[in-house]
Amino acid sequence: MQVKHDIVYDENRHLTLDAYHDGTKPFLGLIIDIHGGGWFRGDKSKDADWASRLADLGYMVLVPNYRMTPDVYYPEPLSDMASLMEWISRSEYNQMPIGVVGSSAGGNMAVEMAIRYGIPAVSLSGILDIDDWLANHKDVSLLKATPVALTSRPVQQLIKMVLTTPFTSGL
Repeated sequence: MQVKHDIVYDENRHLTLDAYHDGTKPFLGLIIDIHGGGWFRGDKSKDADWASRLADLGYMVLVPNYRMTPDVYYPEPLSDMASLMEWISRSEYNQMPIGVVGSSAGGNMAVEMAIRYGIPAVSLSGILDIDDWLANHKDVSLLKATPVALTSRPVQQLIKMVLTTPFTSGL
């Protein structure tokens, strides 16, 4: 297992990621693993075990840190993920199929990224009814969120994409 820690993906915001891969296998694709923590706690290191398991399966796994409250407020972490995608587009990983996975706040951002970039996502305990959650957690948000119904066109497209992606084939 090869792990590179603290690779800078956004110099202006001092954002880093850890990259995991098994150097003996060809890459099946790139998985972005976004840690949870309610947008106010957590660190990329908490997903080291999961990233290692995914890398053992043959994936390149990138685990980014993102800015959190009280330094910034939701939805600013999504702009950090936009910076990550820009960095990936300029990196050696830009030719791989990309998927994203996250838990809790990371799960929400995984779904947001899937809708924005058209990539498959897995959300583990992600906060999808974000409007209600933000109303009860005003300390992490400066904006009023707009809820997205599970029957909306973008969400239905996301569900179809996840069910037909190479990342889920054979499951």
